[in-house]
Amino acid sequence: MLNPSGYGGRARNSSPFRDLDFIPNFCIAAVDRDGLELLRNYLTDAFQCAYHPLHGLFEKLSNCFYSTYSCWKYTPHSILCEPAMNEWISIVSRIYTLVLTVMFPALPKDSIMIEDELVSYQSLLYPILMTQGIYSALFVLYASKCSK
Repeated sequence: MLNPSGYGGRARNSSPFRDLDFIPNFCIAAVDRDGLELLRNYLTDAFQCAYHPLHGLFEKLSNCFYSTYSCWKYTPHSILCEPAMNEWISIVSRIYTLVLTVMFPALPKDSIMIEDELVSYQSLLYPILMTQGIYSALFVLYASKCSK
């Protein structure tokens, strides 16, 4: 059972949801600035909560990504830089498609402006999903590419 005082021990008094067992009712029909902030909080908590399916999905995908592009017996080769970045973009866009299709249908398929803020799958998910393992893998590949 999830901690009733918050997610991972963090209390969220301003949150309209108490638990991650259900899909909240914001961003179902329309997206506004308040709903977008609630959505960011919800997705951050969902990807960090070990009991949420989004956490399990991303955990497995990021482990595969890290194993493919970061576990080297030899120095990383710069030729892997472009495929790694393309795969990262594909992973994030597919996760966004899942979130859009199954959970929050009001989210834009492409980027849109909401009250002077550009909202896209990159602006919504990159800050949440760019974990230390993903970041370090991409950083080492780009550093290897730039050093040659």
